[in-house]
Amino acid sequence: MSNRSLQPFRPWGSWPTPNQELLLGITVGSDEKALASWKVWNQRVSIQDVDAPSAMLLPYALHRLLALGVKPDQAERLRGLSRKTWVENQLHRDWLIPIIAPLDARRIPMIPIRGIGLQPLYANNLRLRKFSGTGLLVPPDRFNEAKALLIECGLKQDGRLSLASGPVLRDGRQYIRLHRVVSGWFTPAEADTAIWNRTRDDSFGNLPFKRLGTVDELVTLAAASPQREFITPAAWLFDLARCLDQDVQWNVQAVLEEVQKRHLLPLLSSALTFLSVRTGMSIPGPLIETLRSAATTPLERVSFPENEEIGSRDRLMAFWIRHTLNLPNHSLAGHIFSLSRSLTKRSFH
Repeated sequence: MSNRSLQPFRPWGSWPTPNQELLLGITVGSDEKALASWKVWNQRVSIQDVDAPSAMLLPYALHRLLALGVKPDQAERLRGLSRKTWVENQLHRDWLIPIIAPLDARRIPMIPIRGIGLQPLYANNLRLRKFSGTGLLVPPDRFNEAKALLIECGLKQDGRLSLASGPVLRDGRQYIRLHRVVSGWFTPAEADTAIWNRTRDDSFGNLPFKRLGTVDELVTLAAASPQREFITPAAWLFDLARCLDQDVQWNVQAVLEEVQKRHLLPLLSSALTFLSVRTGMSIPGPLIETLRSAATTPLERVSFPENEEIGSRDRLMAFWIRHTLNLPNHSLAGHIFSLSRSLTKRSFH
């Protein structure tokens, strides 16, 4: 099995390996696609040899297969992985609640936008998706106060992972990434300010918190692409799929406006096409049709090679240069940093 999926950093334009794609078909595809994908995956892969992104998908794969009346050959091993996922998530949750309590006491609004904050997408079932940490969005004018409070609680800033998307504050293996904006360098400030007016009330343990509106949640998950975050393509697409599977009426025009405002249209269009074409997921028709008509490149021309990265060094450089030259509100240092990481962390073919 290829070890490329074990890399923590993936450039924009990367997609899951073929075996991870099969697991996505099991977790988010139609019933027929799920059963067919399981048959192929089970013949091809041993559970003992799965890579980290596949291990993240397996608890939900077991959940889906049992719902379809299938008892996998190695069901006990899969149940053990589900129990391990629950324990690790529970430990992180128990650690997190007292850490963020001082922010709630100071009336600092918080929106969990990464990690365990996404548990509502998984029916608040901590067995179904392993979360390594939590991304916490706070208002820009309270950011420094929130950071100081977290440091007072004993967290230390991890300089190695302090990317433009927010500093990482760590306590051993547990961590919080603190965000002042949602989707980074290209977004007008007013776009991030407006999302606070569209939040939903939710709770985390006994602590109340704000949850992003449905459209903002989808756009934020799209922005958390492998190019920007330490997230694998499989995890990124899985979260997007779970968000799309919510029982809501999508405001298609609002989705289009937000992805265009944040310069995410090609990225989200390609992601939805991958989920529809390669995993058999049923994407809401009006949503994908609207994105198709707005995309510069017709989606039917998007291809997904089996054994190589989509994109090349030249295409990646062109992507960053285009945004750097055309957008007035950008962080040049951020662009150079991201580009340098892309070119040094991966070998392009």
